[in-house]
Amino acid sequence: QEDFAKSVGFLEFVLGSLEMPAVRMGVVQFHHQSKVISEVSDDPDHLRRCLKGMAYEPGETRVAPALESAGVLFRNASPSGQPGDRKRVVVLVTDGDPNDPEETLRHAQILKDENVVIVVVQVGADATHRVFDLLSSRPCSTYQHRLADYGDLMDVSAEVLKGVLEVGTWVKRARCNLNMADFGRVAKPMDEEDGEELLVRKGWELDDDGRWCWVAHERSGMPIVDCIPWDPKHPVPKKVLMQRKPIANGAKVNMGLQTDPWISVQLERDGQKPLDLIFCVDSSMSVGREEFSKAMLFITNAVMCLEMPPVQAGVLCFHHEVNQVSPLCGDRDTVLSRLRGAAFEPGETCMAPALRHASAMMMGSKSGTRKRQKQVVIVLTDGNPNDLADTEVEVKELTRQGVQLGFVQLGHETARQGLGPFAAKSPGGQVLKLQQYSELSCAAHQLLRTVLEVELKVRRAKCSLDLLAHEYQAVPNLDSVQGHEMLVPGWRAKDDQNIMVWEPGEALPFHQVEPWDPDCLPASRRLLSLLPDEVVLQEQPPLLWTHPPPGPVPSEQGCQTDPVVKVHLAPFRQLPLDLVVCLDSSLLLHYSQPASLSEGAPGVLVDYAKDFVQRLVHEMHVPEVNVALVNFHDRAEIMCPLTADRETFLAQLESVAPAPGEARLAPALWEAYNLLGHAADGGRAGWASSL
Repeated sequence: QEDFAKSVGFLEFVLGSLEMPAVRMGVVQFHHQSKVISEVSDDPDHLRRCLKGMAYEPGETRVAPALESAGVLFRNASPSGQPGDRKRVVVLVTDGDPNDPEETLRHAQILKDENVVIVVVQVGADATHRVFDLLSSRPCSTYQHRLADYGDLMDVSAEVLKGVLEVGTWVKRARCNLNMADFGRVAKPMDEEDGEELLVRKGWELDDDGRWCWVAHERSGMPIVDCIPWDPKHPVPKKVLMQRKPIANGAKVNMGLQTDPWISVQLERDGQKPLDLIFCVDSSMSVGREEFSKAMLFITNAVMCLEMPPVQAGVLCFHHEVNQVSPLCGDRDTVLSRLRGAAFEPGETCMAPALRHASAMMMGSKSGTRKRQKQVVIVLTDGNPNDLADTEVEVKELTRQGVQLGFVQLGHETARQGLGPFAAKSPGGQVLKLQQYSELSCAAHQLLRTVLEVELKVRRAKCSLDLLAHEYQAVPNLDSVQGHEMLVPGWRAKDDQNIMVWEPGEALPFHQVEPWDPDCLPASRRLLSLLPDEVVLQEQPPLLWTHPPPGPVPSEQGCQTDPVVKVHLAPFRQLPLDLVVCLDSSLLLHYSQPASLSEGAPGVLVDYAKDFVQRLVHEMHVPEVNVALVNFHDRAEIMCPLTADRETFLAQLESVAPAPGEARLAPALWEAYNLLGHAADGGRAGWASSL
């Protein structure tokens, strides 16, 4: 009877380790006949009551009826008669050889044929092992446990559970090795696109808290070929939506077979593209000193709109001679300083020398990394040049060099007929016609729109690949894998989409399981980013897998063999738990210790116990873990009911003081039992409970 009670205690421990309702449990008691103590159930309170009602009934050891009853329980637990994807296990605890070995092996084989795993816990040194070696599932090292006596059951409980329990995993990180190129615009909002979020390179960075953060700098985002005109009304990056059909790395894909885009992307405006810009200002006699000052103010306003660098600006003044006011440079302060020192020098209108000087300045700028930047010359004048033939020659030379020409022509219509043909000879050349110099103050933005361009970069992307279409393969290190980081379900945007945090309540379940291990934090519920209460968790080794492509890809070289998507699995937060702490505050705890420990004020060991509980609570995650406090000496008192408020619990813990009397544990355990029962009634049934 004493050993039977230890078996019941073993079952109670196993019940407390199960996560219900995902895991269900049934109980069969047997001797020469079997008795169903509980049908297969996911109600821990019902199972706990059934275990407490078990009574010892002596008889001979016949295992076959128990296995037959287990098979009936499994079939009754599945309405369709099929187990589906649920794993089914029989744990047999016995201390002797079965008296019905042939019947036992026959019923065991029936269960094995139905994919039921049989675990044998054999107690006692007198029993033989031949039958149980045939009875247990393979491998025997996992599904067979031999003990000297029933007192060892609790020691082997973790090993038994490790052999039968499996835990699921979430896909936390993934990478896609598709080549992102050749986009096409779409009008649908990005959040309405189907597929998994992709993190483009050069912009999204993984910080020390496990969060993806958008870092805006000159290299942020993945550059694409498309550019759009500069717009002063959109200084903040503007979102643009595009789609493309990517080409898998290592394969030449026949895109004619793929009709829907695999990847949709959201683009964002970047800074101004590199540009060499030279202003040529007419300072002839017809302009006059006052109008020349307005022209200098116009150029000043234009320079203030430039992003220097990468834009370089230079200024020339011309009449029958050329005066270089500012060389071509990317320092705004230098250009503005030179503009303030520019002086009006009258003369006749000869444009060719100014264009020739500008051409030489442009040729000198084409060196190093600026060989392919756009180059533009803007001419401000109030009339036609007196050297039309020479000007036409210089216009052709600038056009041959790829320099774009623009003209700002001021004055009456009859005085500005000759510049249109010059602009027409230059690709992109334009003539901005104004009646008088006072209109220049509002023309800077209008002119710059025609010459400045801003680059578009990929800020967000979504991939329409089915992540669960095929099985995954293990890889040694996801960070060493080439490709684009993929935000699988479970990541959500925070702070205006500049931070992505991991919350696996909506995470993508990964149909791969691993054995349960009591020494490891659950892989499905651990937080890698900084927790709200600033609890930093110990890092666990990640699980790494790769996903093959969603089928053969037509190509000249055959099929796509490398995996398209690679994922990184990682643990998360602690599982839900109801924890009742029973704290002995009796002075007997003090006086019963050796003199070396009990010297000092009475109750010093109570303070040690309080310090231990405080450290324990600080290691727990809330609100997953609810904690209660029961103080006991010769009587028990509930100091704090189950709560997720850590501060409330610690305040009640601090108020515990040593009290006279003996230590009586039974009243404390009864209060703890009531607390856990009320928690189950309040909707936490199925959560793990601990005492």
